[in-house]
Amino acid sequence: MPVLDAYAGLLANVGPLLNAYVKGIGRSIRPVPAHRLPTVAPADLWFRRDAIRVDPGGVRRYFEITDGVDLMGNARGLLPPVYFTTWFLKPYLEVLSSDALSLNLLGIVHLENELVVHRPLTGDDALHCRAGLESLDRTDTRVLLTVRCENFAGGELASVSRSLILARLKRSGGSSKKDAPEPPPRDWRELRTLRFAENLGRRYGLLSGDVNPIHLHWLTSRTFGFRRPIAHGFCVKAMVAHGLVRSLAGGDIARLRRLNIRFKNAIWLPGQASLQVDNAGFQVIDPDTDRIYADGEYEISDS
Repeated sequence: MPVLDAYAGLLANVGPLLNAYVKGIGRSIRPVPAHRLPTVAPADLWFRRDAIRVDPGGVRRYFEITDGVDLMGNARGLLPPVYFTTWFLKPYLEVLSSDALSLNLLGIVHLENELVVHRPLTGDDALHCRAGLESLDRTDTRVLLTVRCENFAGGELASVSRSLILARLKRSGGSSKKDAPEPPPRDWRELRTLRFAENLGRRYGLLSGDVNPIHLHWLTSRTFGFRRPIAHGFCVKAMVAHGLVRSLAGGDIARLRRLNIRFKNAIWLPGQASLQVDNAGFQVIDPDTDRIYADGEYEISDS
């Protein structure tokens, strides 16, 4: 049914989402003392998702939501580069909400994500994925985590995603933020204006399963301190990927081999931004205020 299809991501992840939110609320009320949290990444903290099925209708909606309509129907039936985020939420949440870490997911911040592609995925591949904790760095005030997600096609490692996550444990006595040195000038050129609709967070959230309240509506985002909803980081990354593939890879998804993104500032919904590139990287920026929302690096193969 079309209505149920639109809620596919949410329905597939109801259990892990409820578990994560319940644990988050409990850990907000009774946080685990910092000295009881792990100082190294547990070696066995890995979770799998097997027999992943790709719904063609879901792929079509993903392309539509993430500014990639013109990339649909490619000859080899390749999936969007960042499409794996529609199936990795369950093991990803299982890692972050695990009792071994005892973190409050309601306060985590996604700082950075790197995707390395060994070979592109198709809807006909026999897919499975696994997610685990690659590294952990803890102080008295914060934990930095690197969550690694591996996607397999027919038993072959096809791509690896690494997400850098910040979890704050308590407020420090003062701000430790320092003024960064002014970066050297770069010769940016605009590829595309990215437009973020008011309902983008709800559409992407229902498809991917990531229904964090900060993305859905101003009524829910204000509960968490945001005056308006903000765009999902992985939705922004997908838009960047499609812009790069369209303009720099001749529309060939298979040529995008690496994409690293750093999230700098929230993108309010509705809103728009300029996707700009040079030979080394990209930035998503407000052309009027020069406020950088995200930046990073990419690699595109010759063929």
